[in-house]
Amino acid sequence: AASVDMLMRHFDDHETECGRLLELGLTLPAYDQVLKCSHTFNLLDARGALSVSERAAYIGRVRNLARSVARAYVESLDAHAAV
Repeated sequence: AASVDMLMRHFDDHETECGRLLELGLTLPAYDQVLKCSHTFNLLDARGALSVSERAAYIGRVRNLARSVARAYVESLDAHAAV
């Protein structure tokens, strides 16, 4: 019974917030937003709200977010190791 329009808005909001948090150097809160995006995608998929091409696009968006967060996390570890 989840609203598809609301879920799509939430996905966009979590994606945007992830980018904002990464800009602030907050990798763990950004990762939390990736998890929220992933969960929201799963809800959309379970509702049958996504076409095959939309599904692939959403998976790519989550993957790109996860990659960005992982890269920022590794960079933060390198920065701490240099100190």
